[in-house]
Amino acid sequence: MLTRIRLRDERGVALVVALLVTFVVLLLATAVLSLSLHNIDASGYDRRRLLSINAAEAGLDAYYETIERTPPSSLPCTLSGTVSSGPNTATYQASIEVYNVVGAEIPCPPSGTTGVAALITSTGRAGNALTRTMESYVELTPIYGGWSAAIFANTPTTIGQRMTVNSASGTDGDIFVNGDLTINNSVNISGNLYVSPAGAETGAATLSNLVTVQSNVWANGTVTMSNGATVAGNVTSSTGSISVSTPATIQGDATAAGTVGSASQVSGLITQNYAQGPPPSQALPQITFSASEQQEWTNAGYVIKTFSGSSSTPCTAAKTFIASVSSGAEPAGNYVVRVISTSGTPCEIKYGNNSSTNVRGHLAIITDGAIRIENKVVWQAVGGDRKLYLISVYRSGLDCSTPYYNVTTSNNTDFLNTAGQDVLDVFLYSPCTVSLANQNAFRGQVFGQTVNITSQINMTFVPTIVPGVSQVVGFRQDPAYVREVQAEVEG
Repeated sequence: MLTRIRLRDERGVALVVALLVTFVVLLLATAVLSLSLHNIDASGYDRRRLLSINAAEAGLDAYYETIERTPPSSLPCTLSGTVSSGPNTATYQASIEVYNVVGAEIPCPPSGTTGVAALITSTGRAGNALTRTMESYVELTPIYGGWSAAIFANTPTTIGQRMTVNSASGTDGDIFVNGDLTINNSVNISGNLYVSPAGAETGAATLSNLVTVQSNVWANGTVTMSNGATVAGNVTSSTGSISVSTPATIQGDATAAGTVGSASQVSGLITQNYAQGPPPSQALPQITFSASEQQEWTNAGYVIKTFSGSSSTPCTAAKTFIASVSSGAEPAGNYVVRVISTSGTPCEIKYGNNSSTNVRGHLAIITDGAIRIENKVVWQAVGGDRKLYLISVYRSGLDCSTPYYNVTTSNNTDFLNTAGQDVLDVFLYSPCTVSLANQNAFRGQVFGQTVNITSQINMTFVPTIVPGVSQVVGFRQDPAYVREVQAEVEG
């Protein structure tokens, strides 16, 4: 009897065990759910962190694009935007600090080319509080609207022997010619050649005798290469053929409306019978020194000194003033020396016979007549980097068969830029002819209706702002670094 009762009393053990197992399963399920929720939260947090850094990088990219296509005076000092990656959305807030050549921060937006570097900071935010911040320091190189040429000629041009066109910033020492172009005898060009049609000229290019082009050649007409000519990039003829005679070489592609001769001399792809539009071209800028242009020079910090009269009077007075500034008798500063001929043939400003001029501020010589510099003349920047403008003003209807409006440098003219000394950049302009010959070594640009280059020229392309005529349309950037930084704690 007792045994039977005990057996009946043990019937509840199975229920207890079942309850214990259920409790254990519940605990395990709770742990799994808790871990799953934790993983979901962690995954969501990681996603928001990644989205935040992506948004911060988007802010940097937005500034890179904005800097490249925006004139300095319109550069926004802050940018904001949204980055969507469903189902989440993130935002960025970016700002920029601009620095000058000595590393000092300058007001934003900057003016002209005063900004040479920038620090961009971008904070990305996903959700209400999660932020990450990226930072990039970039060096800035101005992009000049319509002024990208080292040499521009508006008529057929021949470049003679032993000339070098370098670039201060890489391989952008371009040459633009409206008309046919002939280059021969040991010429080295760092940039591109663009040869466009003009009048009866098809825009043909002829390169011979150890001519080297470091970038591309694009001519509207036929391209002829011979006697060791080398193009490191591509060669294009929009309407003609390409002829490459041994040992001339094209290291890139060759594309022509007609045929491509000597295919074995072309390293890249060859495309024949492919006609296309003309190459990029420019027009001769018209520097007239109008009232609006004068105001722009004044706004840029120049003092305008005007010398007018007949015969040689204004040229003599202008040279006397420049000599006084050079010697220190007149205060140093940025000057426009404006020479106006009131009657007859305009006078010529001439420097020669071992003369030397100290450029103690930016100097623009803007004349109605000719400028001639020859026979061992030295121009030297003093007290800082300087700009020198040699300009014969544009007027319609000039008789360019005469030398009265030409700008000429020859016979050991030196615009000194010796290492360790102040830098002098030179801008040469004539509505008629600019002539360079015999060991001119300088930095700057050359613009002329006609450009004559005969021998021994060493030029480094540096774009130059001409107030009232040219402007900076944006900046190329060379990032020194891109890194994440600790976000500032919000109060």
